[in-house]
Order: sequence, then C-alpha cells, then structure tokens
Amino acid sequence: MDEQRENELRKIAELAAETAAEKVVKVAAEAERERLRTAATTADQVTVTAAHAASTLAESTKLDLGYIKEDLKEIKLRLDSKFVSIEVFAPIKALVYGQVALILIGVVGALLAMVLQK
Repeated sequence: MDEQRENELRKIAELAAETAAEKVVKVAAEAERERLRTAATTADQVTVTAAHAASTLAESTKLDLGYIKEDLKEIKLRLDSKFVSIEVFAPIKALVYGQVALILIGVVGALLAMVLQK
C-alpha cells in the first residue's frame, strides 16, 4: 500500500509541477503581451511625433522658400537698376584705361626729359 500511496503522491506532485509550469508560462506570456502592447504604444507615439515634425519642417521649408524668392526678386531688381552690365561698361573701361595710359606716358616722359637734361 505504501507503494500505491507513493505512486499517487508522485502523480499528484507531477500534476502540481505541470500546473505550476503552466502558470509560469501563462504569466510569462502575459508579461510578453504587455511588453508588446507598450512597445506598440511607444511606436505609435513615435510615429505621431515624426509626422508632426515632418509637417512642421514642411511648413518651415515653404516659409523659407518664400523668403528666398523675395530676396531673389530684390537682388534681380538691384542688378537691373543699380549695376552696369559688362557690355555697357567695356567701352567706358577702354576710354578710362586709355586716358590713364596717356597721363602715365606724359609723366614718364617728363621724368625722362628731366633726367636727360641734367
């Protein structure tokens, strides 16, 4: 009878061990589910934050492009109204360089004449 009792106790112990293992597996599975839910929530929050940052960046870029376009219009206006093109400036440049050359030739000639007279 002791042997039968030991077998019954062994079976009870095995069932208890299986039940405990099942509970451990269930608790671990529930913890994993909760971790995955938390990760999914965090991923959703990151997605929302990234979308908001992207829209803010897009708005900022549009605003910056507007400022750049205005600046370009102002630069073009200044170039057209306040500055002279190379084609218009070339004859004036040649005339001024010619006059400077004549003056320098006259000065060098006068200095040379002074040196040769002495």
